[in-house]
Amino acid sequence: MEESIKKAVFAESCVPPLQSGEYVMKAVSRSKTLGDSVSAQKTLWVEGPRFTIAKEDICCVYPPENGRGSFGKSLPHIVFSRKTLPWERSADAQTDGRKASPSFHTPWLALLQLREEEGGAVSTDTVAHAVNPDSLEVYFPKLHLRKGEESEMCSYIDLETSLFRRIFPAYEDLVYLCHARQTDPYIKSDDTGGPTDTWCSAVMGARMPDVSQEGKKNRVYLVSLEGYDDYSNQAKIDAFSKIRLIVLYSWTYEAISLPWHFKEICSSLGIGSLGLLDTPFSENGYLPIPHQIRNGDQTVSFYRGPLTPAAKERQEIPSVSSSDSLYIYDPDLGMFDVSYACAWQTGRLLALNRKSIAMKLLQARADNRKQVHAASLQLAMDAQCSLKKETEKETGLSDAVLSLLDGYLRRKA
Repeated sequence: MEESIKKAVFAESCVPPLQSGEYVMKAVSRSKTLGDSVSAQKTLWVEGPRFTIAKEDICCVYPPENGRGSFGKSLPHIVFSRKTLPWERSADAQTDGRKASPSFHTPWLALLQLREEEGGAVSTDTVAHAVNPDSLEVYFPKLHLRKGEESEMCSYIDLETSLFRRIFPAYEDLVYLCHARQTDPYIKSDDTGGPTDTWCSAVMGARMPDVSQEGKKNRVYLVSLEGYDDYSNQAKIDAFSKIRLIVLYSWTYEAISLPWHFKEICSSLGIGSLGLLDTPFSENGYLPIPHQIRNGDQTVSFYRGPLTPAAKERQEIPSVSSSDSLYIYDPDLGMFDVSYACAWQTGRLLALNRKSIAMKLLQARADNRKQVHAASLQLAMDAQCSLKKETEKETGLSDAVLSLLDGYLRRKA
């Protein structure tokens, strides 16, 4: 059987045919004599996330939300289920001179990462108040709001301009911190699987997390850059002490410098025999454990897991219908070895946990029940026919009585 090859396709951007915003459609009449004249005009809006983002649009985040681990060498990133989301709006009017490549488009989304001592309190207010700061010391770009957006609720953060300059990525780097890819972001243990060949998009941060042996909290904010244009322009924002950023999503995680992940812990394990210390049987991988048998009696049996300190000869396991059939009795010690019985029971539970296998077992059970009912009905019919013949000979019962008996037996079956 040929094994399928998993692959991923990366694209630097995936710009939709129409970005979110206001569009004006005009119908123009052209005449050589009278010239051109606008005969009709229609304003329309292309809807898209702006001040909030739906949870279903977010596929996953890394480091995981409220996670704790050795994330000191990881850049935070967020994956969206929509491939066009980071480019559905524009941070500015694209110009050829500013693009890093003719096919690159600056996204309107970016990740901001703050350490615990840097603050980062998120405020919630209406869009009308968020885009119009009360203080003249707070910078926010002028945005044209659609009717009804003023009353919507949104979140925002006011960041010191000096801190923004120090930790936020350069405007030219935003194109390198965002991409689209075609892969399968969903991994299912069930046979039904998940969507395949799925396009998604991702935005990465540009700042390494703060770490310590005890753990340091880091906060990540998905912020909107709509209308900010090239914020590298010193004169544009340096006149303000703070910068206001719309926060679409945020999460917190804790980074520690000590080995924490499974791979790191296993890599630092000492090499030696597997077993329990101060146990006479541990050198063979076996441990005496309490064992309650089916009749309720208590005993002690030997158990050995799949990881052994030495090579073991492969044994042919017969086909059995229960785990009790795999008990191995040691007459010298007078004890049972329940290792294979536990493995059989574990495999049975893992198999029953799969939806496809459970459905097949239920279907087989239903088919067997139908066969048993059909066999019982056939036996009852055969007995009825035999009784009918004997009864007609001896008592001469009428066909009507036998018909009633037949109906009764069918209902019982």
